[in-house]
Amino acid sequence: MLDWFIDTPWALWLVIAILLALIEVLSLDLVFLMFSVAALVTSASTPINQTFIGQCIVFCVVGVLLVFILRPRLLARLNKNTPENTTNVAALLGQEVEVVQAVTADGGLVRLEGDIWSARSTLGTIPAGGKARVVEIDGATAIVGTIQEQPLLP
Repeated sequence: MLDWFIDTPWALWLVIAILLALIEVLSLDLVFLMFSVAALVTSASTPINQTFIGQCIVFCVVGVLLVFILRPRLLARLNKNTPENTTNVAALLGQEVEVVQAVTADGGLVRLEGDIWSARSTLGTIPAGGKARVVEIDGATAIVGTIQEQPLLP
């Protein structure tokens, strides 16, 4: 079987292309896909380029060119169509909260997305039952201000 691959190098490069494409399915970073395409180009060039060293050079040059030229454009196109979702702390900034226990500069409690959070106020005392807005997260403490106050950008 190995002798057959040595006699038909195009088939070896085709198998390499398939293996790299399968690895790409697991990574989803387009690097292995670029080298898979490079292996296909190398497979197509084997009738012209008979030496294994020459084929390896074609594979490396085409692969590197694809990674540095085509991949960034493909990633930009893929990311352009992906909505920007805020997560973690960034998703909490600007959220309106219900004050459970009066919030002062020293502390208090608020209900943030259904959970009770310790909180501190940026402006005086916010009475229980009032509404406030998260302007910053400091560890596990929500820093809250008035509804009109804008959150600090991360």
